[in-house]
Amino acid sequence: MLVDTIDKMRKVIPTIADDNLEKYDAYLVDAREWLKHEITGPDLYEILESAGDAELLAYAEMIVSYKAYWEAIPFLDLVETSSGFAVIRNDTKAPASKERVEALRQATAK
Repeated sequence: MLVDTIDKMRKVIPTIADDNLEKYDAYLVDAREWLKHEITGPDLYEILESAGDAELLAYAEMIVSYKAYWEAIPFLDLVETSSGFAVIRNDTKAPASKERVEALRQATAK
């Protein structure tokens, strides 16, 4: 399976601070399916997953990591409450501005 550890994802995206891959699971599933159906086709995807070529596997994992991260970004700092949405905040970190998040998304997409 492409990108099955947080370390593989962090190798591509060093800004990932959390050690929990589960928060990216749904986005990784979508990114793998996107790669399989929109980019490589099922046959080439199966070859990639079998790790026949280390360089191609590295590129595929990079693509899956970036796609999953790009899709996850808008959801990483919001929680739903009974009265709407709230921004996650703690004593030591403040949420990034909308502009900085958009800049991160643009850089990730690029």
